[in-house]
Amino acid sequence: MSDDQLQLLTMIFFRQQKMLLLFANIGIVLGVGIFMTGYFCPPPTLAFNHDLKQAGLEQARVDEYDPHLSPPFEKVIFMVIDALRSDFVYEGDSGFNFTRSLIKSGSAIPFTALAAPPTLTLSRIKAMTQGSGQSFLDAWLNVMHSADARRLVGGDTWLSRLKSERATEKKMVYYGIDMWCMLYPEIWDRYETVDSFYLPNFSEVDSNVTRGLVAELDRDDYKGLVLHYLGLDNAAHFGGARSPIVRAKQVEMDDVVRRIYSGLERLPHHQNTLFVIAGDHGMTENGNHGGDTAAEIASALVFVSPKFKFLRKALPNSHPYNSEYKYYSVVDQVDLVPTLSTLLGVSIPVGSVGVYIDELLAIFPQVGDQMGALMRNAKQMISLLNLRYNLEIPVDLVLCDGTCLCGSDRVRRVLCLWERFNSEKPGTAWSTDLDIQDAVQLLKEICIEAQQVLNIPHNNLNFSRMGTGIALLSLVVVLLLSSLLFCHSNSNDSGWLIAGIFAFLQGTTMFSTRLVAEEHHFWYWTSLAWLVYLGLRRSSPRNARTSVLFLAQLHIAGQSLNPAAETPWGTGKFLHGIFHDNPLWLWILAAGAHVVAARTLSKSISVALGVNTSASTFFASLVCALTVLFKMSSTHTFNPELLNCLSPRLQSIFTRDVGNMALWTLWSGLLTLCILLLARRQSVSVNHHSRQAILTTVVELANVYLRAQARPKSLILFLIFDLEMHCLVSIFSTIDAKPSTISLTILLLTQSAFFSGGRNNSLASLDMMNGYNGISHTDSMSNVILVSLQTILSNWIGPVWWSLAGLLLLSATTTSKIRASRLQAFVEYATYQALSSAISALGMMASCLWWRNDAVLWTVLAPKYVNSALWVVFHQLLVNGVLCAGLWFGVAM
Repeated sequence: MSDDQLQLLTMIFFRQQKMLLLFANIGIVLGVGIFMTGYFCPPPTLAFNHDLKQAGLEQARVDEYDPHLSPPFEKVIFMVIDALRSDFVYEGDSGFNFTRSLIKSGSAIPFTALAAPPTLTLSRIKAMTQGSGQSFLDAWLNVMHSADARRLVGGDTWLSRLKSERATEKKMVYYGIDMWCMLYPEIWDRYETVDSFYLPNFSEVDSNVTRGLVAELDRDDYKGLVLHYLGLDNAAHFGGARSPIVRAKQVEMDDVVRRIYSGLERLPHHQNTLFVIAGDHGMTENGNHGGDTAAEIASALVFVSPKFKFLRKALPNSHPYNSEYKYYSVVDQVDLVPTLSTLLGVSIPVGSVGVYIDELLAIFPQVGDQMGALMRNAKQMISLLNLRYNLEIPVDLVLCDGTCLCGSDRVRRVLCLWERFNSEKPGTAWSTDLDIQDAVQLLKEICIEAQQVLNIPHNNLNFSRMGTGIALLSLVVVLLLSSLLFCHSNSNDSGWLIAGIFAFLQGTTMFSTRLVAEEHHFWYWTSLAWLVYLGLRRSSPRNARTSVLFLAQLHIAGQSLNPAAETPWGTGKFLHGIFHDNPLWLWILAAGAHVVAARTLSKSISVALGVNTSASTFFASLVCALTVLFKMSSTHTFNPELLNCLSPRLQSIFTRDVGNMALWTLWSGLLTLCILLLARRQSVSVNHHSRQAILTTVVELANVYLRAQARPKSLILFLIFDLEMHCLVSIFSTIDAKPSTISLTILLLTQSAFFSGGRNNSLASLDMMNGYNGISHTDSMSNVILVSLQTILSNWIGPVWWSLAGLLLLSATTTSKIRASRLQAFVEYATYQALSSAISALGMMASCLWWRNDAVLWTVLAPKYVNSALWVVFHQLLVNGVLCAGLWFGVAM
């Protein structure tokens, strides 16, 4: 084949490569989405049969101890305080002084209720009403601003049982967030809701509920009053678990408890009212939730009634700090459902996996009634076992010994215990209290064993969809690899081989659940090793040593600012101590980051727009000053302790109104400058220096916007990133960097920057605070979309920064080349980025299939897959595929 023919073939293939890259990005998103629809399938609906004879329960010996008990309570006030972590109530320095006094007097019985992941409000509402574990499908539904997507009309809950089985003339009343009415619209006879999506509102969202409560306490036309207070959770999302605004919320909620309890004592129609205080989940110290750490799953649960005084259950009213957040008796959150159903005299929801709380059996003074309460619970759980596992009744128990040990078959053990209960003392009733106590203990054992079996996650995987997703991703990987192999006829470029090794290593780590849970270690060390390698490649040995030392120190400092876990040599704790004790240092470094940004922006504006230095310096300083003003105003509102280094008079300047004005002025300025830059790029023929300056200016303006989306401590990351970028530009100018080298550098730095921002694979690390910047309400769908985009962007500020920096590095190394070479360099660079995303997603998919029968599929891999999907859709498609490609073709070319 002649050289001309080879060149023609290369040009044709290059045109096809651009189309291939487009379809590859779409294929990656489609593959991940198809796999997700097979992974997160809704659990199957149980077709419950109330015929106990068909369920094999006709022999239950309940003639004498029929579970139709005389309920101790006729109505319930169910108060949910969102994110009420157990220590918020039970520690001595909390704001719930009155609630703790009720515990001390015996009027309240406290528990620590452990929620199951995902610790999201939607999942926990379902668990507290249905009594069943929820799936990671709720991670999506929890943020859906759609009543249709969430609606569960006809769902079997203690609410629906109470509505249909007790005093049908009485009403069901609700005040609180709109999520309850979206889930169960048919339940409520009277209700008033508030928007649950707008997090900055943590004042009115609670005061509206309390206003409705005051009127309802005097009424006697309802049997169920549900209240859901969201303000504590909203305040924590912005200020953290220990912020002053969270403490103020605790005091406010304690006053609501005082009002309700006063009504229970004062008003005759509340003589038989049960008051329940429940947190739906806990929170991390940063105020987030969604994962399965001890702080996120431990919530307070308190049963309150003057009747409890007669049980003589007076307990200590406070406890010291407990790192596991476990105080008093510990129960599963779903245990609330059978307990509440029994206390109110309604049947237990069919899908409940809860066990009646042992400490509350004493409310039934007769041991026979206690047995009846447990009988009700046991029959319901045995029926659920039969439905869940489609058992043939009676079950062959030949493999079980006299103590009902049936090897590894735990389902058979539960049924053996049930058979043993029904066969003891045949033909006679339990004649003595001792016999009844033995039966009570056996029923408790049956319920506990059944719960352990039913709590095992029930997979409903669609393997055909999962296989389709894997096949599509495999095809994308093969096509992208073929494209790169064809391009790399030059044997001197070893970057593609090194990039392949890194991608292969990262893909294989997905099969180790420990490495998935601690993924940050992989990116921390590989990025550090790669930076050291780049520094050593400098032509001058002396400069190489300096570059290596400086880059390593910068990288370690960056990874330690917001550590996802323990950092080497304790740098994370050291830096946290400095900024916590002396926040002035935080603001000095943050100001330094903006000085560096203003300097870079001033130079690039001057060249890009052709204005003098004074004008460019003014514009650059203005946008950076507005960013600092907004961040300090936001900090004064939500984290005022970080401004204690300033005088009160100076702090008073940074009001919320000042911050909003600064933000909108900043956005207007950034938009105006971007329009001017793009107009200049299109209106005149610019040389490569001006083209580079325009690209630099647009990227720096985008980075100023990213600064407005960052937490105060994360502002220091921008200073570190700028210094690292300066070193990399210097290094690449001496080593003739290929697109493969630049792509691998950006890949490693985007991933490590993600974790340096405090993120990890847990949903709890998703920071909600900055998603609402500049948005006053979420009544319109456009605002909902904007909040969602800003929220994701604020959690990906590091990766987005480095993706934009990759354009500057690529432009700097190709600025003197012809247009075709620059275009080919970008396509090759973008192909590496797409291939990395495809291999990472493919490895995650294969790992999910590998661990399909293990609990880690839901505890470790499910949140990781959700995170991977966000990476693919947001970072790969929107940032790399749309934003970066648009800037390159619209500005850099």
